[in-house]
Amino acid sequence: MKWSGAIPDLPDGTLTVLLTDVEASTQLTVRLGDRYPDVLAAHCALLRAAFAAHEGHEVDTQGDSFFVVFRRATQAVAAAIASQRALAAAAWPDGGAVRVRIGIHTGEPIRTPAGYTGLDVIRGARIKDAGHGGQVLLSRSTATLVEDVLVGGVSLRDLGAHRLKGLPRPERIFQLIIPDLPADFPPLQSLDARGLPRQGVAPRRVLTTVLFVDMVGATERLVALGDRRWLEMRAQYVALVRQELARHGGEEVNTVADETLAIFDGALAAIRCGCAIRDAVHGLGMAVQSAYMPVRSSMTTRP
Repeated sequence: MKWSGAIPDLPDGTLTVLLTDVEASTQLTVRLGDRYPDVLAAHCALLRAAFAAHEGHEVDTQGDSFFVVFRRATQAVAAAIASQRALAAAAWPDGGAVRVRIGIHTGEPIRTPAGYTGLDVIRGARIKDAGHGGQVLLSRSTATLVEDVLVGGVSLRDLGAHRLKGLPRPERIFQLIIPDLPADFPPLQSLDARGLPRQGVAPRRVLTTVLFVDMVGATERLVALGDRRWLEMRAQYVALVRQELARHGGEEVNTVADETLAIFDGALAAIRCGCAIRDAVHGLGMAVQSAYMPVRSSMTTRP
């Protein structure tokens, strides 16, 4: 993994975030066995080449996923097209084709010493999560910026508004249609895909709480410990955070370096988890800070 704080020139302001992951990566690992590391490395090399060719800034890499930012939406879209074409053209082993889903959103992510945070990062991740392998999904803000400048037969398909977990309102999502690549996919994996509300049943309101956790003095620790010891300690820290999230029913949305964003169905579970994380990492000689943000989202009663 790469500590994003080691990149001093990450941009600020209005940016386009691009997030990826490999569809069904666990099943792929089982099928490929000891061949999986080579396949994963080839996938990473193809994506990194596409990002670099379009001036992307790699913020973080976690396993088979990437978090990259671009100064312009057109650069992000071009990188996504190049990525999907490179993956489609690659020679994968039998039963080992890599299918990547990509989510792109333009906004103003909050710059931190470790990378970026905020709802614009969550929004990009949620849009990515709604997709399928081989699919590129854009938020409305990104689609508006690129729709009039797409070239080479590339176009947009309006998939409508979808409710995404943890976000306060439906998101209008667009699919990038790339010539010579698959364009038809199953319905998006949004909350709406679970079924339409029953006629005559009014929506109810539930409270979703977003938990932000990061390490106090991360930059100073990096300087004091050096790269190798810092990475070892950070790996232990992230493992402890994820362990407590799983124990308290939290859903991890994104982890960038030492900073984690997660959502809970209720504020009490989030508070208990934050306290448990504080206690768990104390043994590593660390301190963490947490913030809890309730976000209202509309839910419907399912048939």
